[in-house]
Amino acid sequence: MPFALPFRTNPLETGFELSLLRINQAGRPVSIGDIIATVEPEPNVGNVLFVRFYDTPDSGLDRRTPLPSDQWARLRAAADACVDIPVLMSSLPAAIKSAVAQCRQ
Repeated sequence: MPFALPFRTNPLETGFELSLLRINQAGRPVSIGDIIATVEPEPNVGNVLFVRFYDTPDSGLDRRTPLPSDQWARLRAAADACVDIPVLMSSLPAAIKSAVAQCRQ
């Protein structure tokens, strides 16, 4: 899949972290948004996959206006700036099914 932003993935004990990157003024890659997926036990349900999006201190990088101060508006603005999120999220169901099948072998 072609992506507009570079990204970095890190394995976690029960999932993964995918960071969408931009290059800051110092020439270093910094995360402008993190997608973290973890499998967590839920009472009376069993294991559940949680997929969460987090903005970062560098989420406002390259913005012409400051990020909103309201936490939900800020999160939405940060997510909207990560142009690859729709592609990534639409590919997750197939990737999850594949991962579950591989774990069951």
